[in-house]
Amino acid sequence: MPSYLKDGIEILAAFGPVIIGAVALKLQQRQKDVQAHQSHIEARQYKLGLFDKRFEIYSLTQAFLSCVITSPRQLGSNTNAFFRDTIHSKFLFGVDITGYLEEIYKRANELVRTTQARRSAPSMKQKDDLGRQMDEDESWFMEQFEVSRELFGSYMNFTEKWTSCLFEGCRKP
Repeated sequence: MPSYLKDGIEILAAFGPVIIGAVALKLQQRQKDVQAHQSHIEARQYKLGLFDKRFEIYSLTQAFLSCVITSPRQLGSNTNAFFRDTIHSKFLFGVDITGYLEEIYKRANELVRTTQARRSAPSMKQKDDLGRQMDEDESWFMEQFEVSRELFGSYMNFTEKWTSCLFEGCRKP
């Protein structure tokens, strides 16, 4: 075998571990990048799942507020359903939303009691007083459409960057 071939083989043998180490380092870096991307995707999926559950509570709240305004006579059974359907909100929101939902429930029950008391009120003056109270309560419920939108909005706000990342794929900067 010619000497230049022997020299070439010896050089390759000397640099072989260095080349293998460089390839292994590059593969390790690539694996780290893939893991970081996967972690990012999992975090986005978690947020999307949380959004779905929170949006369900928001939708139930909006539907209940609508029911209070449009069908106050059916409020009793709907109030209990609202309580039952939103009870798990304490696991999805902070105390601001859970307290707000409790306030809606409490005020709805008060409206039910006021409505029943008005039906059985013995005098016209009492009926008028209770009617004014009902009007005030209904006004409060009307205002809650916007209030609830603002309160829930802080928990369900998606930025343009987040949604583009979710639907178009995340790219490294």
